[in-house]
Amino acid sequence: MSEGVTPNKHFNGLSEREYILKEFSGGEYQALVAMKCLDEGVDIPPVRTAILMSNSGNPREYIQRIGRILRRYPGKNESTIFDIIVIPSFDYLTPELRDIERRIFSKEVKRYEEISSIAINNAEALKLISDLEIRFLGGKK
Repeated sequence: MSEGVTPNKHFNGLSEREYILKEFSGGEYQALVAMKCLDEGVDIPPVRTAILMSNSGNPREYIQRIGRILRRYPGKNESTIFDIIVIPSFDYLTPELRDIERRIFSKEVKRYEEISSIAINNAEALKLISDLEIRFLGGKK
């Protein structure tokens, strides 16, 4: 179900989306679950933790999403970002599908490396992705 974007008296003259974000910012809601929630036009600086599933391979989009989580906010000194990467079962794929999945996985590895390079735990994150590269891509991107 998608939230409404037109003002509604039920939401004190705000759209449903504006109302939900206002309640989240005010601490009424502890979590938001949404698809493409962190794209252009969304401003929720109180966010401290995000779980990105099926993150974009487009650098502009994922940098924008990460930036929304890292925005400054009173009392917020750091943010936690979980960027979920799916590792396909290469052994059970036809050679053609294996090549396609390797290319997709390789793009996810690149995104993860770029994001990890600015993280507080960058050494740990980069080691993790390096180990995955070696195991599933033979060390090559």
